[in-house]
Amino acid sequence: RFDEAFFKFTQNPLSKTPLADPLRLPYPVPFRLLPNESRGFLATTYLDEDLRLARGNRGSVFILRRLDESKLSLRSAGAS
Repeated sequence: RFDEAFFKFTQNPLSKTPLADPLRLPYPVPFRLLPNESRGFLATTYLDEDLRLARGNRGSVFILRRLDESKLSLRSAGAS
């Protein structure tokens, strides 16, 4: 579970020009605020109990690993 997560952009995703001030978008992304060019999809190419490999519609590769829930609960308990 995320308490707070952001995507940070240091360049314009469409023109690739640097941004004077980095742009932070909350996760999950509020797509209704973004132009249609920023939307995409993920195609899962491998999946097992702990790992998922996916490729985005623009060629980005995502490697997602399931967290060990027992370790996650220890972190949560220690943060209280």
